[in-house]
Amino acid sequence: MRKWLHLARILAGILLCNAALAVLAPASAQTYPTRALRLIVPFGAGTATDLVARHVGIGLANELGQPVAVENRPGGGGMIGADAVAKSPPDGYTIVMGTSASHATSVSLFKKVPFDPIADFAPIARISIFPAVLVVHQSIPVTTVAELIAYAKARPGQLNYATSGPGSQNHLQAAMLAVTAGLQVQHVPFKDAGQIFGAVGRGEVAFLFYPFSALGPVIQGGKVNVIASTGEKRSPLTPNAPTMVEAGFPELTLSGWNALYAPAGTPAEIIERLNAATGRALENTEMRAKLAALGVDLAFGSPRDLAAFTRAEIERYRKLVALAQLKPE
Repeated sequence: MRKWLHLARILAGILLCNAALAVLAPASAQTYPTRALRLIVPFGAGTATDLVARHVGIGLANELGQPVAVENRPGGGGMIGADAVAKSPPDGYTIVMGTSASHATSVSLFKKVPFDPIADFAPIARISIFPAVLVVHQSIPVTTVAELIAYAKARPGQLNYATSGPGSQNHLQAAMLAVTAGLQVQHVPFKDAGQIFGAVGRGEVAFLFYPFSALGPVIQGGKVNVIASTGEKRSPLTPNAPTMVEAGFPELTLSGWNALYAPAGTPAEIIERLNAATGRALENTEMRAKLAALGVDLAFGSPRDLAAFTRAEIERYRKLVALAQLKPE
């Protein structure tokens, strides 16, 4: 009898603990956040994703009433920073500004990806879409895509292009141009934006695709010429630059994007809280003006929208990577 009483007390204790946890979990979500958040940027300072993240971080801090620290963790085509978040506690205090590189192209461009972009993340919200501009150093006497192609074909293997590293959006864009136009050009990867801007400004690389949001100062410095953009329509910031579709390359309607993700297992209540705060932040007039000045189009949506979008982008980029004849590294 004593044995059964002892077991009954143990079971009762377990039930009480489970009940307490069930009560505490919603309460924790309801009081969230009670301390600062970390917003991981999987690319370096000064990149398009970094600039967007810093504006969004300020907006989230205002809406949530807690500081949001933006932390750059570049490398691996966005995988290093994204992986750090995937392996963080699912408590809503560490989130990532995901990109088309980290959450869509990585699974097609790398043999070993340390995370599953679907299973290891909880989607929060889409943020933005940003097309790239195709720029050529001023020392190269071309003003159109057709002229760049002719110039490169006359010099096989002599021209190079800069990227943010293997697997990055601008790597895919340049590789697709090379394959579809039949060019022999050299890939020169860089780790951060400062290195890229310095190299293109000095003429060490012939051309590159890059978001206007980050490349604007280089363009304004007169070291490069903008000859096209990868958006579906011409950007108001570069109205004289035709789209790649207008230039005869419909496959190069490729725009990067940003979206917020948390680690998988983050409570749904916290995800919804973050989504709502993001939506309010993006509705702010000042925020919208700052992002528009960067050449960024807003693309806010629900966590469910982002989940469906991420799956669709992974499949879309599988086909584009195959078209660009890029082999997993």
